Amino acid sequence: MPPESLTIAKWLNQNSAAIQAVATVVSVLVTAALALITWRYVRLTRTLAEATQAQAEFLSQAVKARKRELLAVVKMLRILAWHLPEIKQHGEQMRAAATWDNTDLADLKRLASELGILAGQRAAVATSSLLWLKERLDEVKATNPGLGVNWNDFSWDRWESELKQAKENLEALWNDLARDHLD
Repeated sequence: MPPESLTIAKWLNQNSAAIQAVATVVSVLVTAALALITWRYVRLTRTLAEATQAQAEFLSQAVKARKRELLAVVKMLRILAWHLPEIKQHGEQMRAAATWDNTDLADLKRLASELGILAGQRAAVATSSLLWLKERLDEVKATNPGLGVNWNDFSWDRWESELKQAKENLEALWNDLARDHLD
């Protein structure tokens, strides 16, 4: 062995208790640092979990609010559609019929499409039919009551078909939403 190795070995031998004490202190400090880091990590993880849970609850409430809004729009449109005359003999009732506006139909399409593909399709069909029906209603209402409407020229077959499509699709949306709302 070279002489330097002997001096290092001798020094290590003479100071072994001190070296052991320093190593123990370093080990305790490293353990304490790891414990502190772990404790902070646990707190951060808990905070992230709580934030994620709060966000999920917020999203859930937002979806429920949009469903309630859609339910209200569908209910209103159903009531208005059900009060429209279905046969030629009741055509003059169109003058007094309450109608919807285009924002109601836009809301119907937007909210239903957020709900799903089938709901979006049903809303699109109902909207198309309701637009056509509203145009006819507006034409009848714009006609001078003294002159009357020539009901023989009125497209009753299409009126009945569009009214039926609107009612069926609104009813299907209503049933889907009511069933989903009860769950």
